[in-house]
Formats: sequence, C-alpha cells, structure tokens
Amino acid sequence: MTRPDRRRRRFGLNVRRVAMALIALSLEPPRLFAAPARSEAEKIEAMMTRVEAHTELEFIRNGKSYTSVEAARHLRMKYAFAGSRVKTAEDFIDKIASGSSQSGIPYLVRQRDGLTISAADFLHRELKLIEGEVPASR
Repeated sequence: MTRPDRRRRRFGLNVRRVAMALIALSLEPPRLFAAPARSEAEKIEAMMTRVEAHTELEFIRNGKSYTSVEAARHLRMKYAFAGSRVKTAEDFIDKIASGSSQSGIPYLVRQRDGLTISAADFLHRELKLIEGEVPASR
C-alpha cells in the first residue's frame, strides 16, 4: 500500500470515528449522576430525618408540645411497632404519623409564625419534597 493510500484509509477511519462520536453525543446522555429511586423505607426514614431537622417547628401530640427531635423519636418508635402494616410512605403518613392511635386526636405542627397545620399535610408536603415533586423553597 502506498503512502497516499494509507493516508486516505487513515482519513476514512478518522471520519468514521468522528461520525460515531457525534452520533453518540446526540443520543440521550446516560444518567450517571441521577439519584436512584428511593425505597419506601428510605422515604420514610428521610421523612423522619426531615422532621428532626425542623428545629423551628413545634410538634403537638395529644395537646402537648414536643421538639422536632422528640417528634422524630416518637415516629420512629411507632414505625418500628407498626412493622409490616406499613408498606409505603403514604401508609406511614396515613396510618402512623398523622394522629394518636389511642385518642384518635390528629397530630399538629405549629410553625414559627403561629400557623398550625395537620401533621398529615406537613408530612405529605415533606414526602413530595423527598420525591422531588415540589421545589425545595417554601
């Protein structure tokens, strides 16, 4: 093979490589850095961690006020006791974390500005934040 033929052949290979690279770049990029979907147990734990982190909030259970740390501890205890009755994060909110199983009184969350909302509404909002359905700004 003569020198010009080798150059043409090498040029042809390089053109093919560039074309393949351009095609590869035009395809949807792999989701190398996307967070994997959380399991339901991980979502529940994330909710309890978020409750614990909201130190500016007051958590009201059966008429008595508790700190965020105390509220998270109570929710973890109820979750452990519930066992297999809780299958999803929604189950956790609706069956465990929304109110007292003994008195039937709903749990409440008092914000710094005095506004009081149900724990169910608060936790559903937190779950949406965890799942990425709501922007993080409040």
